Amino acid sequence: MPRGLTGFRFSLALAGALLALLAVLATLQYRWIGAVSDAERDQRRASAQAAARAVAGDFDREIGHALYTFGGPARDGEPDTARRLAAAFRRWTADSKSPRLVADVYVAHRTGDAATLDRFDRASGSLAPVAWPEDLAGLRQAVESPARRHPPERVFADVPALLIEDRGPEAPPPAPPGAGVGRGLIVRDREVSGSPPDWIVLRLDRKAISDEILPQLVGRHFGESGEYDVAVLSLGERPSIVYRSRVGFDPAATRTEAEAMLLRAGPDPGEPGGPGAPPPQLPEGAPPPPPARAVWRLVAAHRDGSLDSAVAATRARNLAVSGAILLLLAATVAGLLASAHRARLLAEQQVEFVAGLTHELRTPLAAVRSAGQNLADGIVSDGDRVRAYGILIHRESQRLSGLIESALAQAGIAARGEPARREPVHLAELLAEAVEACQPLAEERGVLIETEISSDLPVIAGDRAALRTLFENLVSNAVKYGGRPGRVAVTAARSGADVSVEVRDNGPGIPPGELSRIFEPFYRGRDAKQRASGSGLGLSLVRRIAEEHGGQVTVESPAGAGAAFRVALPGTAEPA
Repeated sequence: MPRGLTGFRFSLALAGALLALLAVLATLQYRWIGAVSDAERDQRRASAQAAARAVAGDFDREIGHALYTFGGPARDGEPDTARRLAAAFRRWTADSKSPRLVADVYVAHRTGDAATLDRFDRASGSLAPVAWPEDLAGLRQAVESPARRHPPERVFADVPALLIEDRGPEAPPPAPPGAGVGRGLIVRDREVSGSPPDWIVLRLDRKAISDEILPQLVGRHFGESGEYDVAVLSLGERPSIVYRSRVGFDPAATRTEAEAMLLRAGPDPGEPGGPGAPPPQLPEGAPPPPPARAVWRLVAAHRDGSLDSAVAATRARNLAVSGAILLLLAATVAGLLASAHRARLLAEQQVEFVAGLTHELRTPLAAVRSAGQNLADGIVSDGDRVRAYGILIHRESQRLSGLIESALAQAGIAARGEPARREPVHLAELLAEAVEACQPLAEERGVLIETEISSDLPVIAGDRAALRTLFENLVSNAVKYGGRPGRVAVTAARSGADVSVEVRDNGPGIPPGELSRIFEPFYRGRDAKQRASGSGLGLSLVRRIAEEHGGQVTVESPAGAGAAFRVALPGTAEPA
C-alpha cells in the first residue's frame, strides 16, 4: 500500500479518535455543569433563606429589647409609672441599635368595660390623658375586651404597636433581651387577683422601620448587589406593604425564593419555651402563654424572576463557553491534522521535484559530457560536425541554466519576499521577446505560435526580467502540453487602465482535479509525470510574479478544448 494512502488513513483514524474523545468530554462536561448548576441553585436558595431569617431575627431582637426595656418591673427610685418610663427611655436611647424604632409610649387603664389612655411626654417626663387615636381603635377594643382568662393580642400589625401588661413592684424579673418577642411579658393575670391590669402601649415608628431599620438589615444580610428584591408585608386586617427594596416590586406577582416571619407574638419553635420544650414556670393561677404568631411576613424574590431562571441562564452561559472551547479544540485538532497532511504532501512534492529536476539535469549533462568527450578524443574533426556539436552543447547548457534559474528564482521569491524592481516595461516588446525565445521549441514540436497584440497597451511598471520569465513559462508550457500538431495563441489587449494577456492552446486541457493545484510549488500534473518532464516550478513562479506586480493569474480549461491562462496586470498613465 502506498505510504501516502497509509498516512492519510492514519490521519483519519487519529481524527476520529480525537473527535470521539471530544464528544465524551462534551458529554461529561454537560453533566458536570448540570450538577454544579443544581448545587448552586440549592446553595443560593439556602443562602437567601438564611438571610431572610437573619433579617427577621435581628428585627425581632430589637422588638424584644423594646419590650424588655419598657415592660420591666419598677426599680429603686422609680415609684411610679412616669418615672419608670422616663428611665426606660433613657436606657432605650443609650442601648438600642435602632432608637427611632419607638415613636410614642402610652399607658392604657381599664375601669370596668371602659378604657382610658395617657400619653407619656418625654420632654416633661409626665403622663397626660389623651383621646384614643383612630388607628389604635383595635388596641382599645382588645384592652376593653371582657375576656379575662387570656391577655389580648400583644402585637398590632396595622399601627404598628406593642401592648405590654404594666408590671408592678412585686413582678418577677423579666426575660432577657432576645428571648423572643413577648416571652415572659405576661406573667400574671391581674383579673384573677381582682385588680384590672394597666397596659403600656409602644407605638412603633413605621417610617423609621421602612426607611431606615429594614433597609439596613436587608443590605447587611442580602448584600448590596441587588440580586434579590425584598418586601415586608403586613398580615393584619388591612394587608399592606410595610417595606420593599425596589420601587415597583410587586411581591404578589413574583415567585418567592425565601421568606421569614417578623413581629412574632410568642416564643419561637425550638427555643427555650417553644413547642416541644418543657412548659415555663408560671405563677399559680396564671394562664398559659398564647402560641407563637407572626403579624409581618418578609419575602425575597430573585431579580431575574426566579432563581431557577437565573441559574439556567448561568448554566447556558457556561455551556456556551465550554462549547466554544470544545469547538476551538476541535478546530485546532482539525487544523493540526490538515497542516500535517499538507506538510506530508509538500514533502512528497519536494521528493518528486528533486527526482524530476535530477532527471531534467541528467539529460542535458549527459549530452554535454558525451559531446565534450567526443571532441576531446578527436572523434569529430569535420568542421560541420564540430559546429553541430557546439550548437548542441550551447543548447543543452542553456537548458541547464534555465533549470537552475527556475529553482533559484523560486527559492529567492519564497525567501526574499521583497517587492519587484519597478521600471517602465513596454508589454508589446516583452511579449515579442518571450515568443521569440520559445520559437525553437515550437518549431521542434511542430507548434504554431500566433500573436495578436493591441497597439494601445499601457506601460507596465515592474521587473522586466521577472515579467519575461512569467510569459516565457506560459508560452513554453502551452507549446509543451498543447499537443502535436498544435497552435498557441498569444493575445494582449487593454482592459480599462489595466492590460490583459491570454495564452491559449488547443491541446487536451487540464483535468478538473488538477486545476486547483497547478499553481502549487513542486506540483506536476499527471501528463508531466508521464512524460517525466518539468520541475513543477513554472506556474508557481507565474503566480508569484503576477501577484508581486499587483496582478493575478486565472486558468480556464474546458474538457477537450485546451487551456487558457489569463494574466491581468495594472498599467500606468504613461503612454506606450
